[in-house]
Amino acid sequence: MFARVLVGFDGSPRSRAALIMAMRLAHESQATLTALTVHHHLPRAAATVAEVDAEHDRGTAEALRLANEVSAHAAEYGVVAFCRTRVGSPARELVQSARDLHADLVVLGHSRRRPRWATLLGSTVQRVSHQAPCSVLIVR
Repeated sequence: MFARVLVGFDGSPRSRAALIMAMRLAHESQATLTALTVHHHLPRAAATVAEVDAEHDRGTAEALRLANEVSAHAAEYGVVAFCRTRVGSPARELVQSARDLHADLVVLGHSRRRPRWATLLGSTVQRVSHQAPCSVLIVR
């Protein structure tokens, strides 16, 4: 059914639900799974080199923690899983990764924003579902 599944994973409860669903689908389809974490929190004001380095170190530690969580779930489900980390806009990086990987499916956790704010601001889920080159599964 699917050969390559991409899941957005940031460690939140909604992304964990998406990760579990993606693992199940990858297992059933014997697909490879790529979990993508996107860091978009960079210092907003002029920062010192030490502050930028500290932010980079926190991002690296968080990416390692999330990769370990993905690996543990992959072992549990018997799935071949890869972890990627990118910096930038989550929606843009998810769509670009789907293209780069030739993904058959992108799995995302449902946004908890109220519909009014999602319409005004444009949620990551909404943007990915409109721009992805493949099917998108939104997990509640």
